Amino acid sequence: ASPDTRPVYHLGDRVCFRLTVNFPSSISTKDGFVTDFLPAGLTYEDASFTTTFAGSANTLAGGPSQETEISLRDGRILRRRVSPYRTDQGLTTGLVVTYVEVTQQVLLREQQWNMRAQAQLQALIEAVPHLMWSCDAKGQCDFLNVQWETYTGKPAREQLGSAWLEQIHPDDRQALMKEWAYCLATGANLHTRFRIRRYDGVWRWFDTRAVAQRDEHGNVEKWFGSNTDTQ
Repeated sequence: ASPDTRPVYHLGDRVCFRLTVNFPSSISTKDGFVTDFLPAGLTYEDASFTTTFAGSANTLAGGPSQETEISLRDGRILRRRVSPYRTDQGLTTGLVVTYVEVTQQVLLREQQWNMRAQAQLQALIEAVPHLMWSCDAKGQCDFLNVQWETYTGKPAREQLGSAWLEQIHPDDRQALMKEWAYCLATGANLHTRFRIRRYDGVWRWFDTRAVAQRDEHGNVEKWFGSNTDTQ
């Protein structure tokens, strides 16, 4: 028998319908299912009904409602809620399935999460005792942490691009640039040692490492590195 799809309401980006307890235990095709009550742009396959109703027995037995967020092909995000449908006598006689568009809420949530994660990362970078830095895919420095500024005695903005090389011991620069050029050409990790001038003119040896961040195609997007004082 086909499931009983009785729309409770259908308004704008919100749609809700009721399924009675007589709906098939496994719905794997859209045969006999009224899809007119799905939100605009949501297909039967998008709704993943088999997954939706896989745990519905618990909801029918009086368990908690189930919520899931669904990403559509057009970029919209819907929140699906499956709740028990109860009579005035408190008997569970079916399910109420509600779809609400929450695209903006989800995007705002992700933005706030990214901002918190960025702030946490920045705090961590500034807390470690190492000199830390990053470069773009071409090897041009675009970030130096406060420890680098404190150690060299110069503002980070004056050492971006290739200006940081002025803090490297002249006898170490040629070998360093040869290794760095190889890493930029191959994407290999950098691991080397060289001397960096301190704010008072003292040269100290640092163990230096750098790794590449890649995109989904394997192309280098950025480099992240650190210098550890070994003296």
